[in-house]
Amino acid sequence: MRHVGILMAKFGMEPHVVTKYNGERKPTVILKDNHFVCAWGNRYFDPYGEPSPYPKHISFPYRVQGEGENTCGRHCVLRLKHRDMGDDENYAWLKNAGMNMDLFVYLNT
Repeated sequence: MRHVGILMAKFGMEPHVVTKYNGERKPTVILKDNHFVCAWGNRYFDPYGEPSPYPKHISFPYRVQGEGENTCGRHCVLRLKHRDMGDDENYAWLKNAGMNMDLFVYLNT
C-alpha cells in the first residue's frame, strides 16, 4: 500500500489509501481483496472494469488491466491524476498510446 501513497504524492495528491471505504469524496485508493480500486466524488474505478459495490457511484465501464498483471495501484493513481477526463476519453487515451496499457501505465508512473 505504501508504494501507491508514494505515487499519489509524486503527482501532487494527498496520499489517501484505505482498506475500508466510507464514501469519502476526496481521491481515495482502496485495497479490496488484494486488488486496488479507487473512488473520487461519485466516481468509481476498477482496472478490471468491475462495477462499483457502492450504489451511489458511477463505475468505469472498461477493463484496462491485463490478466495476471500487477499494475492495479498504478492504474488507480494514473486515473486519479487524470480524473478530469471522462471515462471514454480516458479509455481512448490508454488504448491509443500505441502499446500495451499496463506498460503505458507503468512507464507513466
